[in-house]
This record gives sequence, structure tokens and C-alpha cells, in this order.
Amino acid sequence: MKLFTLLKSYLSIKKASSTPIFEESPDQKASIYWKFDETNPFIPNLEKEQFESLTGMDFGWYVLEPLSLYVDHSKYEEERCVRFNYAQKFIYFWWYLDAQVSNGGFVQFFINGYGKYLDPIKRGLMHIGATEQYQLLVLAERYFKKNDESALKEIKVDEQYQFLVDQEILTPFCAKYLEIGRGALDFFKEYALKHPDELASFKTETAK
Repeated sequence: MKLFTLLKSYLSIKKASSTPIFEESPDQKASIYWKFDETNPFIPNLEKEQFESLTGMDFGWYVLEPLSLYVDHSKYEEERCVRFNYAQKFIYFWWYLDAQVSNGGFVQFFINGYGKYLDPIKRGLMHIGATEQYQLLVLAERYFKKNDESALKEIKVDEQYQFLVDQEILTPFCAKYLEIGRGALDFFKEYALKHPDELASFKTETAK
């Protein structure tokens, strides 16, 4: 099990060290990823019926797909994501988080270098009103990047995941993410229905 292997590796290193495992290197990109050029927004053409009826991951991907196609490759993110408004930035960067944490936990998220997206993800969560998910990322950052053991005491794990935490198959942070992580998409959907013009054009012409 990939998550189990990653977690065991992390725990063995952590127990032998008093310093953060995932050092936070000087990063100027956090603010760059959050920049938005309001004079040149990218608003894709979507179908109104799909936009209104889809929910959860299906809705998230429906909004994300044209953004991903536009960016094309991570090497263009700094240049092209500046055209995304804050709701678009949320779904674009949050998708990285969900893919990594759902498959290998927060350990994988940081080991694979996705920590550079943590700032826009947190900002995006606050922008759409997903405060519980935001707080989870704050605690995960404190624990995994800053070696703050006290963050563990602030995580309350649901009973259905406690056995996995006790067996060190999941960290409390991963267990909590499984419980509430994708709930952020409910807030995203609610936000989208209130502000559809930020995420879609329902005209016949395509976005340029």
C-alpha cells in the first residue's frame, strides 16, 4: 500500500530528527500564483445545464478541464494562471492537493513538491468559505513543514478512521482529509451558483 509505505518512511525519519522533514525553501511563487489580471480574465464557454446540475468531483472537473487545457503544462502556470480569478485558482490548485493526499497522504503531497501550491490552495479555500478545510491545511502545514507536534492535539479523527490512525496506516491529518477534504467542493458549487460569471460564459463563442 503506497500510503502505508510513505507514512512508515516519514515516521522513521521524523523520529530520528528534531528538524522539519519538508524544509520550506524561500518561495516567491506563492504570491505569484495568487495574482489575477482582472483586465484579461480567462472565462471558458460551458453548458449551463451541466454547470447547474453537476456536483462534487464531476462539477469540479467540468470547471477545471478547460483551465487545465489552457495552461497545458506546469511550466506555463506562472504565466497563464494569472488570468484565473480566485475561484478558478481554487479549483485548479486544489485538484493537485486532492490527487496527492487521496493517493499518498500529505507526505506524498510534500515529498512530490506540491507544497509550493499550499498558499493559493489555502487562500482559495477561504475565498469560497471552506473554513474547516482551510484549518486542516494550516494544521498539516504546522506539523509536516514546521515540525509542530502540538498540531496533532488539534485534530479530532472520526471513529471510522481511528483504527487506521492507531495502526499508523493513516496520519490524523490524512484521516481528517478523507472525512472532510472533498467537502470543499460543496462550498465551491455553492459559490459557483452565486457567481456563475466568474467561472463560465454560457454564450456560443469559445474563450480566447
